[in-house]
Amino acid sequence: MGVEGEVKVKAEPQPQDKKSASFDSPLEYDMPDLPETPTFYPSMDQFKDPMAYLASIREEAEQHGVIKIVPPKQWVCPFTIKDRGDNFNFQTCVQSVNQLKNRHGPNAVFRAQLRGFFKKNGHSLPS
Repeated sequence: MGVEGEVKVKAEPQPQDKKSASFDSPLEYDMPDLPETPTFYPSMDQFKDPMAYLASIREEAEQHGVIKIVPPKQWVCPFTIKDRGDNFNFQTCVQSVNQLKNRHGPNAVFRAQLRGFFKKNGHSLPS
């Protein structure tokens, strides 16, 4: 499965900051076609133990890095979230990755509060 052709892609330049943004000319570069991902269609007999099936195709799968396995239609997953009801939700939170270096963890917050307590009571926090 080699590279058969190339596709021309136009990409908008990504500004480093909003002040120096320049969107006058899009960048052009050549991007090769990606090879097709191998897809496996095991029989029900092969897939009765999914981990054993994975072990049986491991050598071939490792050559590709990523594969797709389509289970047989009659196979039923032994665990599902829907069994617990349709109201299952993942709790998400916003993580500002660009601010991680400036964060103050629980220890820093505690020390700041402790320093304020000692200062309020006329003492200094020992180093």
